[in-house]
Amino acid sequence: TVITGICSFLFGKLGIGKFMLAFPMPVTNGFLGTIGFFLVKEALAITSGVPFKYFYPVSFEHFLAPRSLAPVASLFAMYFFMKHGPTLLVKTFSSSPSVKRLAGVVGR
Repeated sequence: TVITGICSFLFGKLGIGKFMLAFPMPVTNGFLGTIGFFLVKEALAITSGVPFKYFYPVSFEHFLAPRSLAPVASLFAMYFFMKHGPTLLVKTFSSSPSVKRLAGVVGR
């Protein structure tokens, strides 16, 4: 994944990024979907501390234990607040000028 990112950056800087358009869109979408699949799987495995085989935890008993499920819940809460936090702040504190300024920086 790192090498792919470096190559994409170099292609863009060297002006040969237009050749990347030669790849069919389904191939590119499949590649990006596969990367997303492995990122989610590894994030769950690392956060819970339970190894995964394919997309399932090796032990559901250990995965569903409070000690490993709490960090996973925190991971999803962090995602939720990163995605919806600025909008919730603007709705909740709509009269605050500093929140309006923050919303302008973060976007809606």
